[in-house]
Amino acid sequence: MEGTTKESSVSEQFDRSEYIKRHERKPILEALKKHFDEGIIPFHVPGHKYGAGNPTMTSYFGSRMMESDLNAMNDIDDLANPVGVIKEAQELAAEAFGADHAYYLINGTTSGIHAMILSALGQRERIIVPRDGHKSMYSALILSGASPIFIPPEIHPEFGFPLPPDPADIESIFSEVNQIQSIEIKGLFLINPSYYGLAPRMDTISDIARRENVALLVDEAHGSHFYFHPDLPRTAMDVGASVSALSMHKTGGSLTQASLLLRQGQRIHNDTIRNILDILRTSSSSYLLMSSLDTARSRLALEGESLLEKTLELSRRARKEISAIPGLIAPGPEELKPNHRIGSFDETRLTICVNGLGLNGFDVERILRKEYRIQIEMADFHTVVAIVTFADTWERLESLILALRDLAGKSPGRPRLHRFPDHPGVPPRVMNPRDAFYSRKSRVSLQESDGSICGEMIMAYPPGIPVICPGEVMTREIIEHVQALKDAGASLQGMADTTAANVQIVEGS
Repeated sequence: MEGTTKESSVSEQFDRSEYIKRHERKPILEALKKHFDEGIIPFHVPGHKYGAGNPTMTSYFGSRMMESDLNAMNDIDDLANPVGVIKEAQELAAEAFGADHAYYLINGTTSGIHAMILSALGQRERIIVPRDGHKSMYSALILSGASPIFIPPEIHPEFGFPLPPDPADIESIFSEVNQIQSIEIKGLFLINPSYYGLAPRMDTISDIARRENVALLVDEAHGSHFYFHPDLPRTAMDVGASVSALSMHKTGGSLTQASLLLRQGQRIHNDTIRNILDILRTSSSSYLLMSSLDTARSRLALEGESLLEKTLELSRRARKEISAIPGLIAPGPEELKPNHRIGSFDETRLTICVNGLGLNGFDVERILRKEYRIQIEMADFHTVVAIVTFADTWERLESLILALRDLAGKSPGRPRLHRFPDHPGVPPRVMNPRDAFYSRKSRVSLQESDGSICGEMIMAYPPGIPVICPGEVMTREIIEHVQALKDAGASLQGMADTTAANVQIVEGS
């Protein structure tokens, strides 16, 4: 037995050594360096020709960046038909994230959400989705023509943010639909984690999807780091999801817009996803974005666990100090213990409840930026959210803590804010989202839209969760909530009228 253990240990060391050797490679970056070193004379796009045609950009960003802004050619491969260095880079990403295939996305995770839903569903086919899905999920429903079945939303009674779905509610939906022979559910969509750091019961829900024989599709926009540390929530690939989309630029270290789509198993075929992506993406893929994915993957594969261990230490320390400030609480694992909804919590996420200061989250966001030069990720009525990554230092986090402490010191005497209305309930849906979106529309005043069929999405961004979607009926509750968002200074998106004074409705409704 001792000999077997020793042989196994040697084998593991060899495997690890080979893994390190593979992931030290950065195929796309290496190809870009080689291309430039060869002194190629460019008679191809882009027209700035290594930056010479845009001296202002070159002066500001540097010549090497401009020299690396190239278009597809044999030596640096082509994302539309990867057979060389891009193919190798995607294979390395698949290995690092435990997937059968990985696909580079240069139009953000939005394009990945579109691709997974278009690959899994056809027009009017049913998919179970959470109501607090990102706007990309809703736009994918419009593009595909699929019909959503919403999981009943639930708000945390103390902190005011949306909770993950209850597996029992998903079970109930399947139970009800399975009794109707004319309706078949083809997919189940999850968010892992939410903007606030809450992960669903991934294992339980994946078991339901497997039993019901549907594709499990996961939005992991805020979870690319989960794959590299055991103290972080379980991943989509780990529980057997068919497809997952990761915003590497959010927590993985790549440039903005650079994301990954992961696929495994036989339910959704590689060729299907490739064909869909070919329709969705530009034919002029950015090598700056792709090389940032290449280098970010290499670092995560080689150093991810140690980097994230330090990130967790910083986040835990910061959470403790923030929660000690009068009027503030940064809920963590103690307050957000696993239960029938919560699978786990991402401890790198600082979600800070600010109502005790007599301010709402939008107020705090503006004050932090204007008076303390600190930009947080997002705000809502109750909270501000700060994203902490392995790029952060204690000095940077201490600046946030000192600013919050100073702000709290100026708050005595302010009454604690009353709870704002929760995110409104799901309004009645009378049309398929695609049908409503492409219907003839007319514009009416927001205040006069009660009872009309909405023809557009209305949401605060971030987090990008629609208050109402095309095909749903405008209600007084919806109108009052949108007005409250406007009054609080939220950034509203989705409406043709950028002032949010008017809304597009289905003509004649």
